Amino acid sequence: MASDQVVPGRTGGSIHVLEVARGLAGRGHEVHAVVHRSPGRPDREEEAVERGRVVWHRIAWAPDHRFFRLRARAAVGGIADEARPQVLIERYYNFGGEGVLAGADRGLPALLEVNSPVIDHPGSWKARLDAALLVRPFRRHRERLVRQAAALVSPLRDRFKVEVEGGEDIEVQGNIVDHEYEIERGGSKVAQVSKRWFRVRDTYGIQVAPDQDDALILAITVCVEQMAAER
Repeated sequence: MASDQVVPGRTGGSIHVLEVARGLAGRGHEVHAVVHRSPGRPDREEEAVERGRVVWHRIAWAPDHRFFRLRARAAVGGIADEARPQVLIERYYNFGGEGVLAGADRGLPALLEVNSPVIDHPGSWKARLDAALLVRPFRRHRERLVRQAAALVSPLRDRFKVEVEGGEDIEVQGNIVDHEYEIERGGSKVAQVSKRWFRVRDTYGIQVAPDQDDALILAITVCVEQMAAER
């Protein structure tokens, strides 16, 4: 369940959803993946995968913005009634929950895949708006989703080793797919890659520590991002 992601696509979220769906199908499962409607793609599309298959369901809601993703709950429920899954998996988003709640309505276990912070970092616009609304609806909604979910799943942290000729090797570790990772040398952090500093979707930045080789760090980041995109 990733109804705000366009698949196929070029963003980290789109690639992640595609690979997870195909990976599960490759293990012999029939996977019904709910993604966002996109021009030129059918609302229902079957993809054969060795040992299994993926059925892509493309949906939309109004207004067509991810802030209103929860309005897809009825459409998701209809797909669940048709597909009769054994379990639901939803890619977490603070304004989502349509998969987890549709599963709860039908007595189905739901897994919440957490790729972004469940708790808003201090000073974020969501945290400020939530506090301004007094009853904190965002916090109450996400706590409800966590209670309804049978389990929380976080992607495995990736780890890369960069061999530097004539110098100390560099390690890269973190959530590569979602652009949240650190670059270390000799046990000390020399750079951090994150998208939490930006409000623009799928935009991320690189913060390099003082007195580091900026060109080398940028080259490493480009290579890591390319490897993540090719997965």
